[in-house]
Amino acid sequence: MTPLGLFLISATLLGGVPFLLATLRSQFRAPLLAAWIAAMVVMGGLLGAVHTLPLGGGVVLLSGQVYYGSFILTTLLAVIVGRDVQVVRTIIAVVVVVDLAAVVALQLSHAALETSGVTNVYGVPSAFFDASRVQQISGAALSVVELIALLAVLEWAKARLGSRSMIPVYPLTFLAILVFDGMLFPLLVLRPTSGLADVMIEGVQGKLVLALAYSVPLLAFVLVNRRTLELFEDRQIGLRHLTHLSRDVLLSELEEQKSKLAASTEVAGRASATTARILDAATNTLLVATDPDLVVTHFNTGAEEILGRSASDVLGRPLSVLLTESDLHHHAQILGVPPHLPTVVKAQAETNTSRDVDLRRGDGARTVLSLSITEIISGDHQVGYLLVGEDVTGRLRAEAAIRVALTDEQEARSRLQEADKVKQQLVSTVSHELRTPLASMRGYLELLKAGDFDELSPQQTTAVDRILRNAARLERLVNNLLLLERAEAGPLVRNRRTLDLRDVVSSCADLLKEQSRDRNLVLELPDESVSITGDPEALQRVVLNLVDNAVKFTPPDGNVTVRLTHRPRGARLEVVDNGIGISLSDQDKLFTRFFRSEAAMAMQAKGTGLGLSIVDAIVTDHNGRIRVDSAVDVGTTVTVDLPA
Repeated sequence: MTPLGLFLISATLLGGVPFLLATLRSQFRAPLLAAWIAAMVVMGGLLGAVHTLPLGGGVVLLSGQVYYGSFILTTLLAVIVGRDVQVVRTIIAVVVVVDLAAVVALQLSHAALETSGVTNVYGVPSAFFDASRVQQISGAALSVVELIALLAVLEWAKARLGSRSMIPVYPLTFLAILVFDGMLFPLLVLRPTSGLADVMIEGVQGKLVLALAYSVPLLAFVLVNRRTLELFEDRQIGLRHLTHLSRDVLLSELEEQKSKLAASTEVAGRASATTARILDAATNTLLVATDPDLVVTHFNTGAEEILGRSASDVLGRPLSVLLTESDLHHHAQILGVPPHLPTVVKAQAETNTSRDVDLRRGDGARTVLSLSITEIISGDHQVGYLLVGEDVTGRLRAEAAIRVALTDEQEARSRLQEADKVKQQLVSTVSHELRTPLASMRGYLELLKAGDFDELSPQQTTAVDRILRNAARLERLVNNLLLLERAEAGPLVRNRRTLDLRDVVSSCADLLKEQSRDRNLVLELPDESVSITGDPEALQRVVLNLVDNAVKFTPPDGNVTVRLTHRPRGARLEVVDNGIGISLSDQDKLFTRFFRSEAAMAMQAKGTGLGLSIVDAIVTDHNGRIRVDSAVDVGTTVTVDLPA
């Protein structure tokens, strides 16, 4: 094995053991670290110069220096995990006692070799013991000074740097102390008679190698045990008390801790009282706390009001007082667990959701809560449960009432739809059945009027004319009903072709003049063609129905204007009158079948309320739009926009 390999094995073992001891979570950690420190001091003293390790590049390490590096590392780790000045005192005491024992042993060995009759087996000269005694005392003093310097630097850094900034401080301080030892150890302990500078340089080089080797376990400890480091960094060790072992110092520290504890207790008490007041202020929310055994420890005002129980009757009693045996079995069945209260509570807490729970009030009534259960954790331990609930009894009743109302509404809607369907079927049947006899009636009336059966008297002719007009009205009503039935079954427009809308309006001229009677009817048609694609017969019905409505609600000598204009990519038809107008409340219903405005019924105007609904159906089938603008006692404008 090479000297370098031997050094690496030694550094791994002598650095790994203190790392493991410092990481150990045991009550034996502190004594084990102290024992390792003592062992390193002993081994460093006994084997200090037994052999050397030439590592190459002019770096030579004494065997004792390897143990010394482990001693400084273990000392630093022991102080970090101990976080108390007493740990420092213990380490100093171990160093002093071990070195004192070594000095005594050396002195006794020196005296023994000078005593007659004692055999010097290895021929060790007496001068060796004198020199070793001096080196032992000097080395012990230097170790104590370096230990205090190391801790002083760390204390200074802790007071000024944050947690993250402290990470590199540990290995850098460790490196600095070893380099410091490399300079002073030759000067104060070895004391060479010549070549002091070379010896100091070799010492510094050796300690740099040691620092690099032992910085690996040190840095690993710093990174792995961040919580331990944070506790160490949050507390000053107080090196100024290092030599104070009097009762007064201890009493002072105890008094200080007592004051801090009292202040913390007062703050905790105030916080607890504030929390209790906040919980009790939540009168609409149930808040119940238990300990791990499900004994009730808090029962707020909201819980009293919701459950009808006083806190004095529930506090200190098991949670089972709020549940009947049947309730427990019911909730256990829902959660799929045995009917054991702790099991049921834990299962509900693990769902992390609220659930509707039916509970019995103090007066025997039932109430439904939206309840959630949360485990209360302190550190790594469960300290109880918190039950949070809201009374949803009223909400559930309201939801049930809404469901009933919705069901009733759906049933009523179904009945209305069925009635409407029956009505439509009735209207369709009646319309079809009336059409044939009406045609027959009109035919015979026409023959009667023409005198084919005999010459009529003037009175008879007047009566026949009246019957014919009413038959025509009835026939129009039947035709309108059949037309609406056709619109519901499918599109009204069947005979689409390109046409000039002027021709459609003009073809209605004679009928329009007959309809207008004593109103002033004006046709405003453009000179150029107005071409669109549509059903001429259906569009003619649109014009006739709109003019008929305008004339019907325009007083004698009033004005009715039919205006046709070009529009971008289409045409616009307007029917304008200065009649009685339509109220706003009626305008939204104009295109409803059989609707008649209040004004129409008041003036007993003839009509069925089907004309505009037919117009709307035809315009819609042409992908057009219809709009009504009207004002009472001013007049009405109906606008129809048709695409090309």
